Amino acid sequence: MQSQEFVTSAFSADGKLLAALGGAPDHALVVWLWDKGKVLGVSKLMQPVSRVSFNPTDSSTLGSSGARYLKLWRNSDGQLKAWNLGTGKREQHNYLDHCWLPDEKLVACTDTGDVCIFEHGEFKHSMSASSGSSSASRPLLCVCAFSRGFIVGGAGGVLSVFERGDDKDGFMLTHTFSCAHGAGLSSASAAATGAAEVAPLDITSISLTPSEEMLVCSCASSQLASFPLANIDILKPTESNFHFFGGFHHGPITGLDSCVRKPIVATCGADRTLRIWNYATKGCEQVKYFSEEPLSLSLHPNGHHVLVGFGDKLRFFNVLLDDVRQVQDFPVKACRECRFSRGGQYFAAVMGPTIHLFDTHTFEPMGVLKGHSGTVKCICWLEGDLGMVSAGLDGAVYEWRLETSERVEDHVLKSCQYEAVVCGPHTKTKMAVVAAGRDGVLREILRGSMSTVSHETHIGQWHCRT
Repeated sequence: MQSQEFVTSAFSADGKLLAALGGAPDHALVVWLWDKGKVLGVSKLMQPVSRVSFNPTDSSTLGSSGARYLKLWRNSDGQLKAWNLGTGKREQHNYLDHCWLPDEKLVACTDTGDVCIFEHGEFKHSMSASSGSSSASRPLLCVCAFSRGFIVGGAGGVLSVFERGDDKDGFMLTHTFSCAHGAGLSSASAAATGAAEVAPLDITSISLTPSEEMLVCSCASSQLASFPLANIDILKPTESNFHFFGGFHHGPITGLDSCVRKPIVATCGADRTLRIWNYATKGCEQVKYFSEEPLSLSLHPNGHHVLVGFGDKLRFFNVLLDDVRQVQDFPVKACRECRFSRGGQYFAAVMGPTIHLFDTHTFEPMGVLKGHSGTVKCICWLEGDLGMVSAGLDGAVYEWRLETSERVEDHVLKSCQYEAVVCGPHTKTKMAVVAAGRDGVLREILRGSMSTVSHETHIGQWHCRT
């Protein structure tokens, strides 16, 4: 085989055979008697194919589908022999997935939103997976069989259930549901809490539990969601019926912080979400959806409040039992760094080269720290919350006194762009400040003599955050 990867694979119903499709350039189909490592058949298809499957009642018969490609295969005497399925006068489709039904019917879903039914290698009829004309052209990306018929999922988060009709040969669309971001929030509650509008997620793969009580979907956003298939007859399509588990971000994480009083961590990311994690249970407890990307966050030491920076404002949220609710916003634009004080009674937010100070309890401004000539990348409160240390891209590390909003000490190295700074605990002598620069050097600076660097550690070229 010349293929550099395997695209898809499948076991036979009896578990004895394994079929796999290779990628470019030869797109080879291989069938193994896997427990003995014996190759039973190989065929080079020479065109991209996305799915292969075994006939559940006849392991010697396989199906394969792809772009304008739908074939059956017979594995006999070490050879794979193919024949095209009859489509009559119908134009060939881009078949994105297929599955077998227990009565040997083959169901194939297409990029035009249609489902095609084949029996004994011949086309029988097609159906639309849309209950309305507006979404009729949405591609169907996956299909799986169940005891009452089959289920298809596709672009726009559409999950459609087809069940057998009275004639036992035909199928009818009985239920349609939507898998969307903001699951658990109705449109009204999403608007009330400032969340983004419910955003549908493309369903790329679906699988059933053996009891058929639950269906699990994988989505294009790297999310996994479960759906209570056993309850489809009583579920309302207008409600959110999908449960997202795992809670993973899909995209870069732009902010992260932990607290003292609770075993939780808060993160925000480019997927426009804020997520509250419990590191004791290793699970995601809450997800908050926004209409714009959050740039930074800070979690209050008690775990009940969280600051989130956005492009237009800084927002203050209360972390409730089942929600994260906004209570105040502040005119701090493009806030990429914010930080509660160690005691939580104050917080600071960065807007470019300036640092804004606020009272946590009254939300009143306490002052503005000015002195940096470049963007401030990191701030760190001192013990006792009497001041802070800041570091920026101007190569400066400054110590500030909170009471007077004045700069107390400074360390400036124009050849370095500082990304992070952290203050160590008090010692018998002086407290150390450690700053990390884009030049790959950690510099230890002692308070009281910040003009000089007491120690340097070279760690290579990297971008550091605290």
